[in-house]
Amino acid sequence: LKEARHEAYATIALIFMTYFFLRSTRARYDPASSTLPLEVATVMDLSLSQEEEALRKARERQQQQQRQQGEQQQSQYQH
Repeated sequence: LKEARHEAYATIALIFMTYFFLRSTRARYDPASSTLPLEVATVMDLSLSQEEEALRKARERQQQQQRQQGEQQQSQYQH
């Protein structure tokens, strides 16, 4: 029963997160959807997702480099 309670809390949290994501997405695209043709809106959406993916990959590379530098510094201190 305790496990079910945790799952219920997680489900409620996900419902709220989904609702706020829907609101933010609608706020982002509603003004443009009434003025832009579908093709232009689709291209803009694709380019936005590509930019977000590129930023995510850049952050991952930066974090990996920082970990490698930290490991190198630790190995230098150990010797």
